[in-house]
Amino acid sequence: IEHQLLVGADVSREDRSPKLGNYSSGTGVPRYYGFINPYNPADQYNTLPSSERLPVTSDNHHVGESMGFFVQDLISLTPELKMMLGMRYDQYNFKSTNHIQNLSKQYDDTTFSPNIGFVWQPSEQHSFYTSYNKSFAPYGGRGNISVDVNTDPKYYDAEPQYNEQYEIGVKSDWFDDRLNTQLSVFDIRKNNIRYVPDDTKPEEWATAGEHQSKGLEFSFIGRVLDNVFVRGGYGYLQAEVKKDKQNPDNVNKVLNNAPEHTGNLFVRYLPTEKLYGEVGVTYVGDYKAYPNSNLSNQPLDMKAFSRVDAAIGYSADPWNVTLAVSNLTNKEYWRSDSMPGTPRSFLMRLNYQF
Repeated sequence: IEHQLLVGADVSREDRSPKLGNYSSGTGVPRYYGFINPYNPADQYNTLPSSERLPVTSDNHHVGESMGFFVQDLISLTPELKMMLGMRYDQYNFKSTNHIQNLSKQYDDTTFSPNIGFVWQPSEQHSFYTSYNKSFAPYGGRGNISVDVNTDPKYYDAEPQYNEQYEIGVKSDWFDDRLNTQLSVFDIRKNNIRYVPDDTKPEEWATAGEHQSKGLEFSFIGRVLDNVFVRGGYGYLQAEVKKDKQNPDNVNKVLNNAPEHTGNLFVRYLPTEKLYGEVGVTYVGDYKAYPNSNLSNQPLDMKAFSRVDAAIGYSADPWNVTLAVSNLTNKEYWRSDSMPGTPRSFLMRLNYQF
């Protein structure tokens, strides 16, 4: 039995000391930066002259530390069957100090993340695989290292947000390797999700419970003719709330900005060995969008869209130049509830290989 063993460790420390000034007009002090009317930039509130300085109203020190150890072994049970075993142990700590109030608060915890997978290759053309893995985001997945020293601890959830993923799939080569396909079915569970249940109380956090994303993905790349290539894919997704302790009415609701159908198809043509052109379309189906990402709000019905992209390139070793056009038809669309699609844009890339 052959083993390929990988052992490692990593350590990180993030240190921030923001000093900020926040002054409202109700205090009798002019606003520090001022508000600007986007429709009339000249119409703005009073601002301080650049020569004046005000004392800071927020002086904090945030420290985030993490340490991880991992081990992974790829085991060849037979020439056709391989098994992957792995595990990771993480320890993390968050601490914030308010120098103005002379208060500190910290949270720390540990987590264990296993993974296991099998690959079975009955022939050179086909490989079947299945896997399970667990990952996490510390501090409830909030995504930053700050801890509010004035917030009641009952509003905090120091446990990590963790994901569990189950996947099974097959990768195949067809027609003397002229076509390659990949098909996978997956089930991803996101647990212990933190969020703000009341938009008017941004300092109060709650734990949502569990979100599930399950579906399938299919992709392919092939050579239709000696100088014509195609690539594309299709994705089907069911993303729903499975558990919500704070708002049981959210259970079975579709997740924010999660289209059920997506796909793309690109065709590349090489009239010569040095010149190529490519054009393709990307499709995103209908989806739900909740204002402020709060599932308790009334959702918006976001419409499907298709975007056309194109590129042309020329290679003359060691030089290579590419001109790409995104959103060729300059279509207006929304790629999420808060982000409009990029209008027609151009990118030219020049490469030199030493």
